[in-house]
Amino acid sequence: MTDIGPTLAIISSTAWGDLLLAHLGLPQVVALRPGAPIPSSVRGVLTDCIDDPGLPYLRLPTGPANSTSGTLHVAPPMQPGRDLTVAARRSLYYAQKRLAKRGVRTDRERLDLQIAAHCLRQRGLREVAVLLQTAAGEPEATSFGQSCFRLAGASQAMVEAAEAFDRARLKATTFAQAPGLLWGCVLVDSERARPLVEEHLLEAIRAVSASGRLAQLTLLADLIDHEESLAEGRARMTALPRFDPATNLLRATVESTGFAYDPSVAAALAIMSGADSATLLPDRRIDRSITRPTPALAGPDIGLVPALLDLLTPPDLDGWPLELTDDMYELRVSDVLNRWLEALVGIAAEVGAPLVQLMPWPAGFDSALSIRFDVDRPASPTQVARLLHTMSEELGAIPATWYCIPGLDHEARALPVLQQANQELGVHCREPEEARAGMGITCHSAPTSRYWLGARHLAEAERRGADHAELLTALLDVPGPVWLATEKRATKTLATPLLFPLEGSTADSDLSFFNARIDHFRSLLGRGGHAIISTHNDIEPSLLAEVLKRERAEGMWIATVGDVVRRIRELRTPGTVVFTGRGLRSSVPIKDVVIRTHLPSGRVDFSCDLSPNADTALGMF
Repeated sequence: MTDIGPTLAIISSTAWGDLLLAHLGLPQVVALRPGAPIPSSVRGVLTDCIDDPGLPYLRLPTGPANSTSGTLHVAPPMQPGRDLTVAARRSLYYAQKRLAKRGVRTDRERLDLQIAAHCLRQRGLREVAVLLQTAAGEPEATSFGQSCFRLAGASQAMVEAAEAFDRARLKATTFAQAPGLLWGCVLVDSERARPLVEEHLLEAIRAVSASGRLAQLTLLADLIDHEESLAEGRARMTALPRFDPATNLLRATVESTGFAYDPSVAAALAIMSGADSATLLPDRRIDRSITRPTPALAGPDIGLVPALLDLLTPPDLDGWPLELTDDMYELRVSDVLNRWLEALVGIAAEVGAPLVQLMPWPAGFDSALSIRFDVDRPASPTQVARLLHTMSEELGAIPATWYCIPGLDHEARALPVLQQANQELGVHCREPEEARAGMGITCHSAPTSRYWLGARHLAEAERRGADHAELLTALLDVPGPVWLATEKRATKTLATPLLFPLEGSTADSDLSFFNARIDHFRSLLGRGGHAIISTHNDIEPSLLAEVLKRERAEGMWIATVGDVVRRIRELRTPGTVVFTGRGLRSSVPIKDVVIRTHLPSGRVDFSCDLSPNADTALGMF
């Protein structure tokens, strides 16, 4: 029998040892600071700061290794006010994001993009034009005057009247509804179009309702130097309430609560701002070192400490919200954790001890699946009830957490149904300060919100006592703490793995967006991870049913995000489950715990219940 206490110790001047143990679940290992007494039971030490601890040890290097250049993409932040450069950058960001997600689907959308790109090039903003056209996958339109008539979205009679420059039949209201007709006249024959411009352009600008069409007419006035119309268009575009100073965006119409993501709006604001392309391009990138460990680099020489901290440190984005990109799914924290486990199993073998690991899932399960609903769209109580029924039918359980925006009608309408069904609730935060004690939080990504702000987001979640938050810059396999670099410590609030969105926009009617990441989703589950399918309260239930029917597998623990986080916290918070030398003892009762013992000859699993009142015997000790 060994002495009572841990078998291995990690000695470090910072708290990264606690971070590591919280992710690996190793009750035999204790994290210590230099100068702390080493328990008599310890037979081996891992250290990055002591030359000779007096015991068999492995010194871990602190320098970076196997690091490649990586990039974080961030969105322009909200800066309340009426700064046209800020407005232009944010409008360009959302315009290109929407184009990349859904392309151009109608003739009017294609014409709007062509007008925007043409005007940007005319004003020397070629790089901005390329940004928009590349996002949409559309080639540059070298000549589109004649096509303006066809793409304008007007009746055939009005198209024919415009092509004939028929002043008797064309009115200001005609051009207010279909600016492409006046654009076509100007581009095809500017001299013949002059009377139409003089007679109708100013009145059309005054009559138009939609911000996209207002922008098209304002751009035309700018192109032909029609000063009175240009001044009117600019004034109307920047007037309240069309211009929303809280978000620096234009509303779709004066009465609308939604925003205008038209390329023409972004182009008009860009030209009005007078800024150059370098200032306007909204895709700001923050370069950082991203570690990409590979199996070929096993062993202690790959910089395990910096690799661990690199992946688990949320960046300081200085108020710029992150844009989630697909390459984040490739930065797998488990790649580094597996190297750590190999090192720890190796040193345990050197001192003649097996290494015990607490596996995350209840006995009989080898992965976990949760459903996340962001309640940020209008949906009737009947719709919410249909989603509950769908999950019950397909899974035999309802593993859902509903993250609601505080104070919105969406929450009030859904809440009675959710409470009656005893559903788990969280907060869908517009900013980190909306986090609530004891509840999980997710980030609202609309233009009215600050979205995910990196280190500030996790630190604020912890300060307000949130149960869990999100890490969006790397793929965790299971929930765990992250590293706050400025404080050199791990968070108490656990971070959840990257979400897998079911749909990319409200217009999606199939699983194409989800399927684009299906390899990452299945790989995560295959590694024994926790997969979170993210969707919204207005999703068509048949889409949810389709993905659950297709992806559910044997051995998958169906649980809410909160249930998963609670189990991880109980099992893997350092000091909660301790190794006594005789076995394991937990400070709280935990059912169906899988204990994996790593031996030189392989590994052995067995399951048991852990109790605060008695040791669970481990026969190999």
